[in-house]
Amino acid sequence: MRSRERSAQQPDLSIVLLMSRHYTWLRRTIALWTAQEIHGRIEAVLVRPVALSEEPIETDDFKAFHSFSIVDVPELDSVGTGFAAGVQRARAPIVMLAEDHAFPEPGLAEAILGAYNDPNVVAVGPVMFNANPKTRASEAAFVLAFSAAAYAPVTREARMLGGHNGSYRREFLVSLGDELRELYMSERVLQFEIEARGLKMILLARPRIGHFNFSRWRSTIVHAFQGGRLFGGQRCRDWRFGRRAVYAAGAPLVPFIRLRRIMSDLRESPDAYARLVPSRLPIFTFVLALHAFGEAVGYAFGVGNAVEGYAPFELYRRDQLITREREEIEVFDFSSATVATSSIS
Repeated sequence: MRSRERSAQQPDLSIVLLMSRHYTWLRRTIALWTAQEIHGRIEAVLVRPVALSEEPIETDDFKAFHSFSIVDVPELDSVGTGFAAGVQRARAPIVMLAEDHAFPEPGLAEAILGAYNDPNVVAVGPVMFNANPKTRASEAAFVLAFSAAAYAPVTREARMLGGHNGSYRREFLVSLGDELRELYMSERVLQFEIEARGLKMILLARPRIGHFNFSRWRSTIVHAFQGGRLFGGQRCRDWRFGRRAVYAAGAPLVPFIRLRRIMSDLRESPDAYARLVPSRLPIFTFVLALHAFGEAVGYAFGVGNAVEGYAPFELYRRDQLITREREEIEVFDFSSATVATSSIS
């Protein structure tokens, strides 16, 4: 573990960066976080596996931050492992993951911190937008993953935040102890825990985060099943057999329940609803059915190998992109995103 501190004053926000394969994958994310107006109040915590400890890191990239540290873990086998290690190292009261395929608009850091004025708020996340909307696979992946956090016209309390793109009070995360790693792998389960405790989540309408999604159909399909099994297996980890059996038997209803929620989410944007529902409903239904099948397997047989099967989709996002998008992600900027989001075909 190494660190560089520029100021003895405590940072206000810690971002956790996961170095899964190449440091270069993180540089665009880092650049856009250092472009935040309050970058001097942000701590960067880079988590990497010991196997990558000799990989060159450009420490100059972090000069604008309040402070910077590196945490070496034996193995970076999941997003949950990396995030939990980063939370333990973080010194700020608010912590969030900064994905190598998700890019914050200017002003986001300050808006996040401002939303924690209510002590009952333990999580704040931004509205998401699709940063690579030109393929139907990406479009489906984005809507099915982020509809609840994509179309809100105003800031409000939320039932769900964008997965791996929300911030949390560190004290709440630490209170989860060793469970944090598992809960964060399927973050909706973590958000169920927040609801169960009667605590609040806030969805910020502006500024937003642009997110790169799978643009290969194979990735979308396999991720749906593995994500479903991980969610189901994590959710029922403390349940009795009878309850697990009931949920496994009821899994075929899940696509219809989720479709209803997605339609409600899309109605917050009449343009999105009119564009997506008539032509994309069969695709959405098919992918949701795969996820529901995975859920049923998770309820019946547990997580199994879903952690290993799911991790590459989050840790190695560039592998899930078509060739031209692997180049676009390295030079992403918001002017091109504005054009892209208005040209879905």
